[in-house]
Amino acid sequence: MFFRRICLFFVLMALSLSLELPNLNSETLTCNPDDLRALTSFSNCLESKLLDGTGTAPTLLVAALGLASPVIIPLVLAEGKRLVGKICGSLADLNQLRVLNFSHNFLEGSLPDDLFNLQNIEIIDIGNNAFVGSIDIKVCQGVCLSLFQLKNLSELNLQGNRISGSLSNGIGNLSNLVKLDISSNLFSGVLPDIFMRLERLEQFSAMSNSFTGHLPTSLVNSPSLQRLYLNRNSLSGPINLNCSAMKNLVSLGLGSNLFHGPIPNSLFSCRGLKSLSLSRNKFSGELPNSFKNLKSLTHLGLSNTSLSNISSALSILQHCRNLSMLVLARNFDDE
Repeated sequence: MFFRRICLFFVLMALSLSLELPNLNSETLTCNPDDLRALTSFSNCLESKLLDGTGTAPTLLVAALGLASPVIIPLVLAEGKRLVGKICGSLADLNQLRVLNFSHNFLEGSLPDDLFNLQNIEIIDIGNNAFVGSIDIKVCQGVCLSLFQLKNLSELNLQGNRISGSLSNGIGNLSNLVKLDISSNLFSGVLPDIFMRLERLEQFSAMSNSFTGHLPTSLVNSPSLQRLYLNRNSLSGPINLNCSAMKNLVSLGLGSNLFHGPIPNSLFSCRGLKSLSLSRNKFSGELPNSFKNLKSLTHLGLSNTSLSNISSALSILQHCRNLSMLVLARNFDDE
C-alpha cells in the first residue's frame, strides 16, 4: 500500500507537467492501474488549454507527500490553476486522497455522485467556482448521501458557487467537522438546529445567502465555535447568543440582517471577543453599559443600527482599550 502511495505521488507530479500524459501507462509505471486511469480520465474532462495563451497546458495539480508518515498523504489537486470544465467521478478511485482542493478555478456543472465516496478524505475545498446543485437531502440523491457519510471530514468549503436550496440536516452527521464555509451561494430557508452534533466545529461561515428565521438554539450555545459569520442574510428576531457557553468565540459577524430589539447585554460575557459586526440591523435603545467589559475587542461595527445616544456609546467604548476600528455612522444621533 505504501508503494502504491509513492507511485500515486509521481503520477500526480507527472500530471502537473501536462494534461495529455503522452508516456504514462500501466506498462511503463509499476502503478496501480486504477489510479492512473482515474487521473487520466480526470484530465480528459478539463478544457484548461482554452485559457492558456502560451500554448502550454497550465499546471494541473500540486501534490505533497508526507514521507515521515506513510499513513497520511495529503494531495492538493488543482488549486487556482485556471481550470475549465467539469469534474469527473473517476477521482473517486483515488481512495488514498486526504485533501481535495479545486478552489479558485472556473469549474462548473453539478458534482458527480461518486466524488464523495472518498472515505479517507479530510478536507474538501471547491470554493470559488461555478458549481450548481443542492446539498438538501430532500432534493439531491447520491451526492448528499455520500457527502454526509464522510466521517473523517474536518473541512468543507463550498463558498463562492451557485449551490442552492436548504442547508440539510445531514450536515450534522459530519461529527469531525472543524470548518464549514458555505458563504456566497444561493442557500435559503432556515438554518438547521444541528450544531449540538458538531462538537468540534470552530468556524461556520454562511455569509451572503438568503437564510431567514431566528438563530438556531444549538448554534448560539456552541462551546467550540471560535468564528461565526452570518452577515448579509435575512435572519431576524433578537440576538440570543449564550456567551456564557461560547467561551471560545473571538469573531462574530451578524451585520446586514433583520435583527431587532436591544443589543443584548449578555454579549459582555464573550470576554475573548475581538471582532464584532452588528451593522445594518434594526436594534433599538442604547449601547449596553456592559460593553465596557469587552477588553479584547479590536474591531466593532455598529453603523445603521438605529442606536440612540451616540455620546453615551462613545463614553462606554472608551473603556475598550484595544479598540482600533469603530464604525458608528448613520444612527439616530447623526445630523
